[in-house]
Parts: sequence; C-alpha cells; structure tokens
Amino acid sequence: MKPAELTAEEQTAILAERYSQRAEAYDKFWSPVIRPAGERLVSQLPLGSASSIIDVGTGTGALLPAIARAALSATILGVDRSEGMLRLARKKVPRLAGAHGRPKLGAIRLSIRCGGCRLHLVSSTNARKMSQ
Repeated sequence: MKPAELTAEEQTAILAERYSQRAEAYDKFWSPVIRPAGERLVSQLPLGSASSIIDVGTGTGALLPAIARAALSATILGVDRSEGMLRLARKKVPRLAGAHGRPKLGAIRLSIRCGGCRLHLVSSTNARKMSQ
C-alpha cells in the first residue's frame, strides 16, 4: 500500500511503530545530537513558577531532567505516540527521583515524586483519560 492510500492515522501509527522499534538507536545516536539545543531552550524558558508542563513528543525523555531542574515544583507530563520511546523514558526517569521518591507504576502512567516535582509518563492514547 502506498502512503497516499493510507489515512493520516494509519501513517502516524506506522511511524510510531517504527520509532518504537528503533527507540534504543534513537536514544543512543540521535538524542545526544538534539538534546543540547533542547536543554538550552529549556534553560531560557520561565519555568520556575510553572505548576504544570506537558512535554509533547517526549520521546525517550532526554529533556525531562532539564525540565525537572527548571521547574522544581511543577507536575510534568511526558506524552508520546511511540510506546517504545516511552519504555526507555520510563527506565531513565527513576534516576530523577533519587533518594527523594520511588517510581509508582500504574496501568496508564508512571508517576515519580522528586522533591516537590511529579513526573508522569503516558502514551498519547491515554493522555485524554488522565486529563478527565
């Protein structure tokens, strides 16, 4: 089937599956290339008084540590269509909690408390459920 014959939703699902299958390679080779620019951007944003932040397209969570440092008391929601990318992000996020908190696994999200900061990782399909 040609891409023109697929719906936008079908194309998006195929792309998300490709990212899922290649998440480890993305994290190893591409994330280090784009992370420095993202971290510079995050450091310039006025996030200190933010109470909620949504990282849309969080991928493997490369920017979550920088966001958490910039917004110490915010609830941070990382959303991505690719379950494989979120799986890697979930593995990395517990390091942010350190001695301040323990990861709590739920059916649709991973919640972490780190000081006054809470991190939630969900798939984009389930983000609507969480917001209701």
